[in-house]
Amino acid sequence: MEEIIIVTRSLNEELFSLSGGFLPPSIKRLPLKGFDADTYFYALFDIEAKWLINIDEDVFLWDFERVLRLKEFMEKGNYACCGMPDGAVFQDRRHNPLATNAFFNILHLERLKSKFSIEDVKNSKCTDSLESLAPKHLYRNSNFAFDEFEPYYRFFFWMLQKGFPILYLDALPWARDPISTLLLDHLGEPMLIHLWYARNFNEQRPRFAHAYHYCSSLRAASGTDKENR
Repeated sequence: MEEIIIVTRSLNEELFSLSGGFLPPSIKRLPLKGFDADTYFYALFDIEAKWLINIDEDVFLWDFERVLRLKEFMEKGNYACCGMPDGAVFQDRRHNPLATNAFFNILHLERLKSKFSIEDVKNSKCTDSLESLAPKHLYRNSNFAFDEFEPYYRFFFWMLQKGFPILYLDALPWARDPISTLLLDHLGEPMLIHLWYARNFNEQRPRFAHAYHYCSSLRAASGTDKENR
């Protein structure tokens, strides 16, 4: 069994290759194609790995060492998953903060498999009893709802109902392109940019090129740009 495998729901081979340039070649990366955002998560349980890093192809990650330290923090803290809440934190995501957006997650797959059942996941709902687990310390606005907007939310409801803790990560708009999300690690330090709109990559090439060159320069300098936090 692999210790870590990287998985990406891939729609565009060029973008998959661009984002892959920021990932270590020593860690296997699997492109998953033909899945919607719901069934994609079920497919992850067919993979043989202790940990999975789920990362969209419109994510440019310039500091992979931060990801590894985040994974170590999760292991020590007994977390089964991490990610950005899909409501109350980033300005353009106004839905359920109990679920994380699927652009980036670290999953302790080995632990999750111990209780995984597709039927259990499909039957999971956002109940009142879960609301106390929401990451209120990260809230920046009140424009959100404990809804079931995305079908894949139930995967996170299932986790919480089974007692698997989720580490919720903070996020900010990227100052150079506020459409994009700057995701922070467990120490509050930026580690990646999510550009959104992968399906419109060909129409938004200047945005992607700007972020690609920015992240490439950060990686080359082995530092982070504090001004853009």
